[in-house]
Amino acid sequence: MKEPQHIAAPFAWGFAAIVCLLLSYHAHTHITGHPTDGDSRQNLKMAYNLYANGILSLDSQAPFKASNLREPLPPFVTALFIALYPDLGPQLARDGVLEDHGIAHGEGARCVKQVNVIWILLGLSGCWVLAYSVCGSHRVAMLVVVAAYLFFFSVRTTNDPLNIRVFNDSLYTEVPAAVLMLWTGMTMVWLTRSSRVLPPALSGLLLGLLALTKAAFLFVFAALLPLLIAYYVVVRRDLKAPTRWGSIALFCIGFIIVVLPWMARNQVQLDRFEIAERGGLTLYVRALKDQMTSDEAVGANWYWGPRLYQRLVRGTPLGASDGDFAVGGRFERVNRYRLGGDKEAALAGKPEGAVSFYWHARAVNIAWVKRFEAMGLPDPKHAADGVVQRQAERMIFDAPGRHLAMTPLFLWRGIWCFREDPLPYQLWGYQAYAVNVINAFAYLSLLCVFGYAVAHRRYDLLAMTVVPLAMLGFYALLSHNIPRYAAPAIPIMLVSLALIVCGAFSHWTKQRG
Repeated sequence: MKEPQHIAAPFAWGFAAIVCLLLSYHAHTHITGHPTDGDSRQNLKMAYNLYANGILSLDSQAPFKASNLREPLPPFVTALFIALYPDLGPQLARDGVLEDHGIAHGEGARCVKQVNVIWILLGLSGCWVLAYSVCGSHRVAMLVVVAAYLFFFSVRTTNDPLNIRVFNDSLYTEVPAAVLMLWTGMTMVWLTRSSRVLPPALSGLLLGLLALTKAAFLFVFAALLPLLIAYYVVVRRDLKAPTRWGSIALFCIGFIIVVLPWMARNQVQLDRFEIAERGGLTLYVRALKDQMTSDEAVGANWYWGPRLYQRLVRGTPLGASDGDFAVGGRFERVNRYRLGGDKEAALAGKPEGAVSFYWHARAVNIAWVKRFEAMGLPDPKHAADGVVQRQAERMIFDAPGRHLAMTPLFLWRGIWCFREDPLPYQLWGYQAYAVNVINAFAYLSLLCVFGYAVAHRRYDLLAMTVVPLAMLGFYALLSHNIPRYAAPAIPIMLVSLALIVCGAFSHWTKQRG
């Protein structure tokens, strides 16, 4: 007769599969017909043009020109999803998918966003597998799945401005990035526990797909490669040299065969060897925000902090009030939502009329676009992005110390990436504060697991945490790091939190025993 744990394992895995399916179905029922907006709208437009016109393009009418404004993987998956449903493409066309203001409320919008259910199912499954792999407990893995659903994968109305943290009721790329990062983490854990060459090849492939979802992972790959070489050369001396160097080569080949064709396409069609543009404007926003005064930095620290922090420091020198960020307030330059005509001035290309850092940067960029359009350049947006990028680099290199000194503030901004109202009811008015505490502990857990892994040579835990930490560091150093940028790391933060709690509980029980 089989031992009890061997009998329980298939039931646990089956139960996990059922829970993941039920949670994915719950998300499916809550996806709305609200229109896509911002980056999400651009992803949809590129996906529809790929489906209808065979090209990833942002044009609204023929001739459709190639674009790399957005990374290609999410639009490609969405285009494939549209193709699977014969009525969806015509419905999107009737809804005005190619119009500048996106698609209207309706069935087309609701239907196309169902592609997220696929990502959600893959993400919840990845949470289960990774959590079980590092924690060794089916129950803990199930708790991680539920927590990941509540704090990241669920679809629900939120009080966040512009719903920027309700990723599954839009076509933002945060959910695909989180899913791919989970499975990349899993294959890298496998890499450290195996002598086979398949795990490094899969890790490279998945990291390549991550780069085609978020271009920042091209730089993560560049930072990770020396660490991987050091691991195989110094740590894995038990392996024969051909296996060690073959594993490194397969990791690189896996990444290159995914990323290189897209970059080659951009070189041939757009004369630029890159994954995506937009990097110049993001860097310029950051360079401008580096110019904050000391008082503005204190105000930004309050404004970008969680509600619990804001309540604790209100009335102290570290505190502020909502009025400080309104039009005419002492910190108005920090608030991109100040509603003082900034957006209108930016869209008109008039930097002098845009007060906030964010819209002033946009205004400078659009002014260059208009200038290059008047000159008849074939791609004025790309040319403008290049100009503002060079301006940003000069500003940063002229004052590198200030840029580094401001980085902790932007790191702080990215920490608070958890949705503050994950439940459909309030916990006696304190739900947001409870979530702030969980958010802080989850983020710290990721750092602590990484530190523990380095100190105790737990290479499997190092492999799980190094990619999300590299992503968080990249965005803190080279962007204005809105919370949405850090959000793909939430599931692995929760796995790390579960690992810390399990370790603490195990230590406590041993002490009592």
